Amino acid sequence: MNRFQIGLLILPIALTSVSCSSNTDSAESVEVTTKPAVVEGGVPGQHLKYTCDENKTFEVFFEQGKARVVLSPDQTVEMPQVKAKSGARYVSEPYVLRVNGNRTFIKENAERTFSKCAGALVQP
Repeated sequence: MNRFQIGLLILPIALTSVSCSSNTDSAESVEVTTKPAVVEGGVPGQHLKYTCDENKTFEVFFEQGKARVVLSPDQTVEMPQVKAKSGARYVSEPYVLRVNGNRTFIKENAERTFSKCAGALVQP
């Protein structure tokens, strides 16, 4: 291979490097973000803390097709997701977690034990 042929091979790489370099003097910046696929009730890998009436709290770790609910430091319940008319519903008898916007609640033995719950994202 002669110098001319090597130059032709290197030129596209050099042009790509130049065109991809950032300009730190520019007033504009472009932020690229990717969002995980949303599932009803939460995003897999998402951790939410809910605060409810009577200042009760619980935490939920959403996973694909299930939710791990921390009701207290010594009580965690894994609930598979089941069909719901709207929002999301997770069930592990005697518990039912219903996630539907600001109408999130938990029932235990068909009685609401956590009502009017609002979720906040817990940062890792």
